[in-house]
Amino acid sequence: MINLRVLLATLLLSFITSGVLAKPPTDPRVLQVVKQSGLRYQIDGDGDVRLMMGLPGGRSQVVFINSNTSKIGDLEIREIWSVGFKLSSAPSPQIRAKMLSLNANYKVGFWSIKQVGPIHIGIFTVKLPPIISTDVMKTIVQVVSTTADSFERETLSSDDL
Repeated sequence: MINLRVLLATLLLSFITSGVLAKPPTDPRVLQVVKQSGLRYQIDGDGDVRLMMGLPGGRSQVVFINSNTSKIGDLEIREIWSVGFKLSSAPSPQIRAKMLSLNANYKVGFWSIKQVGPIHIGIFTVKLPPIISTDVMKTIVQVVSTTADSFERETLSSDDL
């Protein structure tokens, strides 16, 4: 009789080597631009690019560039985003009003709130075509990181994200 542990280990190894459990590949179009930028990055478990941006005053902000894209007809869209806050309850009406007011004045990007279980997450996102120049990518990453960090600093007086 086959040992159950050996059987499970064999199945797991088969899944990993076949790519079933392997992390998804990062879109080579985004990977090429990120590598050319000279920015320090990591690839997360979803194949997305994770950037840790240093900011003035010793602050920092994590920015993500989604590897996957979405489509509307022939238009393909990639998201670059960062978390500006995480709250254990719904944001106050003042925070929501501030987000809407700020959204009206941005040249690119917008605030949204996503609820994950009991946690409410404020996310600043820029949506753009999947193929952009290194300079455009660096500009957008800077905008996303400074915008999310400013909201975190001014609203929560923290530097946790």
